[in-house]
Amino acid sequence: MRCRRIEIAVKPELDDPFARHIRWEISSTLGYSIDWVRVVSVYTVCSGLGDDEILEFARDVLCDPVISFYSIDRPAASRIREFTWALEVSFKPGVTDNVGKTATDVLKMMKAAHSA
Repeated sequence: MRCRRIEIAVKPELDDPFARHIRWEISSTLGYSIDWVRVVSVYTVCSGLGDDEILEFARDVLCDPVISFYSIDRPAASRIREFTWALEVSFKPGVTDNVGKTATDVLKMMKAAHSA
């Protein structure tokens, strides 16, 4: 079983509304002036799927090609712009990751379809 890292981010030339909200939260809550924020969603997929299936999952399931791009086993942030800080936020143990659960369900369906 191989683990792959898939990263999804809003295209650099487009506005990132979720990042804009995080910037506002930091400014209003902590009082820090932040010039720029971007969000990268990270999925770690440990499975027996091949490269083609991982590519299909990233491209067709996780990524909205109109507003976002994907990167497999490479940092998506390197395509956005140079940055000073990077923060990783994850769920606490026991907290349900609804997006992750849905992604897992889709991966299982894809694996069953490819096995058939």
